Amino acid sequence: MEEMKGVAAAWTTWARRTSSNFDGGKTYHRGGLPSNLLARLFHEKRDKGSLTYLGTGDSYSVGGGQRCYYAEFDDGECWWGTNEDDDLDMAFTEMDVHRVAFGSCNGWVVLGKDGSVRWKNVGMGLHDVLVAQQANGSAPCEVSLGMGGSYFIRFMDGTIDYSLPNFAADVVDALEADGQQIRNVALHADTYDCAIRYSVGDEDQWM
Repeated sequence: MEEMKGVAAAWTTWARRTSSNFDGGKTYHRGGLPSNLLARLFHEKRDKGSLTYLGTGDSYSVGGGQRCYYAEFDDGECWWGTNEDDDLDMAFTEMDVHRVAFGSCNGWVVLGKDGSVRWKNVGMGLHDVLVAQQANGSAPCEVSLGMGGSYFIRFMDGTIDYSLPNFAADVVDALEADGQQIRNVALHADTYDCAIRYSVGDEDQWM
C-alpha cells in the first residue's frame, strides 16, 4: 500500500489512517480522489491529509471524474456525495457510519458503529448473508464490494464470508491454512485489484 501523497491514479478503493501503535499512524490508500471531492476540498480549503476514512463508488456512478463517496476527517466531520440516491443519503444522515462499500449498478452497503447495516442493489449471495446476520444478531465490522458480484464481509466474532476472484480467494485460503486471521479484503467495483489485510501475531499486515 502507498502512503497518501498524491492523486495521480484514476480510482480510489479507500483511504484509512492507522492507529499510532500500528505503523506509526500513517494513512494508506489506493488511487486518487474523485473530482467532486477534490473540488469540495479546494472550495472549503481542507487538506486531503486530514482524511481518515474514504470509500468511493465506481467511475460510472456519476461520470465526469465524479463518484459517489463517503469521507471522514480527523476532526470527526463527514462529507458524502450520493448521486441523488435518497436511500443512501438517508443512511448517511441517520447512521453513525463505521464502513461504506460501493459496488456496481449503484449498489452499496453501510455499516453503523452500533452494528446496524443497510444495503441496496447487492448480489443475492451477500443479500442472504446480510439477512441472516440480522436474524442472528452478529454485527458486521468490515465489508467491501468488487467487480462481478464479488464481496468480502467480516463480523465482530471473527467469522468471514466472501465471494472473491480466484486469485484472491487462493491467497485468503492459503493465509487461513497458515493460521493467519483475515481482517479485510479491500475490493473495488472498477478493478479486480485488491488489498488483503491479515494478522501476523499481534500485528496486522497488508498485501
